[in-house]
Amino acid sequence: MEVKNYRIAVASSDGVHVDQSFGETSEFRIYVVEADGSYYEEEIRKVEKNFQDHVNKKPEDCATASCGSGGHGCGTGCGGDPEAVTIFSDCRCVICTRIGFKACKNLERRTIGAFDIEGEVVEILAKIIQYYKRVDSHQSLRGIAHEQ
Repeated sequence: MEVKNYRIAVASSDGVHVDQSFGETSEFRIYVVEADGSYYEEEIRKVEKNFQDHVNKKPEDCATASCGSGGHGCGTGCGGDPEAVTIFSDCRCVICTRIGFKACKNLERRTIGAFDIEGEVVEILAKIIQYYKRVDSHQSLRGIAHEQ
């Protein structure tokens, strides 16, 4: 199976640390991962204010159907509008310090992974790239968290 390039969206204020949650960041750094595992930063993707407004809604706001949930409520810090995650449609995963359940589910519905982790971007990217390399080649993930 030929592995193709893919993109990873990272919530980082400085390009050095993963230091922002899904709902608080105003931009995501988009990294392209090459087939050989090398990567580079391709762009800084700004999120629109309406994205942040929706992701940060409280349950009582969503219960009024203002989020498009039809009055069923979409939950806290939800990313409850499935269209809110379309800005990641070309990404394989999103990395941030925290992400709500609904936002995570909406990403998952589009086959986009979500990782909530804090640390240095280079270390985290190395782990995520190693993870996907194993997934793509159908290898065991056992012990991957402890590898260097």
